[in-house]
Amino acid sequence: MAKLLIYLFNYRGRVGRLEWWLVRLAAMFGVALVGVILSAFVGENSIYIAGCVCLWLQISFTIRRFHDRNMSGWWILLFWIPLFIFIVCGCLSGTQGKNRYG
Repeated sequence: MAKLLIYLFNYRGRVGRLEWWLVRLAAMFGVALVGVILSAFVGENSIYIAGCVCLWLQISFTIRRFHDRNMSGWWILLFWIPLFIFIVCGCLSGTQGKNRYG
């Protein structure tokens, strides 16, 4: 749980492709599962809370994935171009060895 909190609120460091993909897939399935369970017990609006946590986690990991590619986290502002995020974060490998982000 402590590691998850660090991942949510820390944008430093690097994340590799595999870890980025695992978080993407886990977030998609996790939000659907949590949303269904919470909406059954708490109410329909609870899925929005789960979605916000999922979005925050994905933004955090995507920024660190950009860092792995030796790019600034500000590239996240191009999130509205899904193909760009998919190619840069999901397909291209990170820089070998140290870069300016770690």
